[in-house]
Amino acid sequence: MIYPPDYIMKLNSLVVKVTSLCNLNCSYCYVYNKGDKSYIKEPNFMEKRTVSLLLEKVNNHCISHNQNKFLIIFHGGEPLLAKKEFYSFFIEEAVRMAPTVQFDWALQTNGVLLDKDWVEFLGSLKIQIGISLDGTKEANKERVYRKNGEPAYNEIINGLENIQVYGKQGVHLLSVMNTKEAPQNVYDHFKGLNISSVSFLYPEMNYLHSKMGEKVPKVGLWMQEFFKIWFNDKNKNSTIYKPFDAIFQKFLGFEDLGDESIGRRNNGVLTIKTNGQIEAVDSLKICGDGFTSTSFNVENDEFNDVFGHSLIHTYYYAHNDKYLCSQCKNCLLVDICGGGQLAHRYSDENEFNNPSIYCYEIMRFYVFMQNQLFDLLPMEIKDKTKIEKINLEDVLS
Repeated sequence: MIYPPDYIMKLNSLVVKVTSLCNLNCSYCYVYNKGDKSYIKEPNFMEKRTVSLLLEKVNNHCISHNQNKFLIIFHGGEPLLAKKEFYSFFIEEAVRMAPTVQFDWALQTNGVLLDKDWVEFLGSLKIQIGISLDGTKEANKERVYRKNGEPAYNEIINGLENIQVYGKQGVHLLSVMNTKEAPQNVYDHFKGLNISSVSFLYPEMNYLHSKMGEKVPKVGLWMQEFFKIWFNDKNKNSTIYKPFDAIFQKFLGFEDLGDESIGRRNNGVLTIKTNGQIEAVDSLKICGDGFTSTSFNVENDEFNDVFGHSLIHTYYYAHNDKYLCSQCKNCLLVDICGGGQLAHRYSDENEFNNPSIYCYEIMRFYVFMQNQLFDLLPMEIKDKTKIEKINLEDVLS
């Protein structure tokens, strides 16, 4: 379905695929190992001309929406396979092409190439670094080098340590939950790394994978145990664990807070491929080969032009009642979880008209978090707000 052009939406960020290559081969990767093969047909690296075109479109979009802030996330593949000169050009071109826009810069890397030179270089450009690390050395056994199949854990840790030694920015981790690992082991490991923040992610899964026999990981129970360990640690450090903070804030009524997995905000992010193609986010690739592909490209199209595309439109409004199944719309927790991540709702029978494959796990964890918050609130606030504990049975009924 193509929606009429009056559906104009506001972007706040782009995931820019600077390369379609990666030096690692991770079994759970939604780019290479979840059935989508589009990367094979894409250029290995983004060209400078494409950079100029996409920045022109960012500038046009910001002008049309009267906004002056925008986030660019450099991604891949592995973005450090691109040359340093590419990033210098990108940021210099942003100043030239979009002089009134204040850009924030971030880069998501597997970390194995992060030596002293890269850390200092990225710091000089004020690019925040995120590293993907899934718990302990044991949990990272499936993150191996593409060439020889050897585990990359030691080099990832070396890259992380280089940020701490040579960088001015903190270390931020993205961590896909591995429920085969004991939460205590993961907590102890992360605590010892002295990092700024950890954002836990659900393994990418939906009803297609469940139909093929994959079991839904018990992520709710795992996160519940992890939270207890962190909360009861009398010698905890200053590491921020997400989504603990966001869930608490949602229960406290922070309406504007949220992302693609939490809350009811619109998802104002698109992906730009190395060839300039404009797509919805990569996680939706788990719904099928070529699922995110479009005919839109920064060569010819403005960002306002793409919002009539069915998938992009659905993703943008993924937490809106229009795109939630009846079970979600009638749930006590809908304003907290927003129905969960769109890719996790997909089935070949109902497309996105399902609860998240993680629905029960989300409910179990969120009820636990609400009860934790209730226990922390002073009695006068409980009396004033009439807040009560939630029972899991009440949510399930």
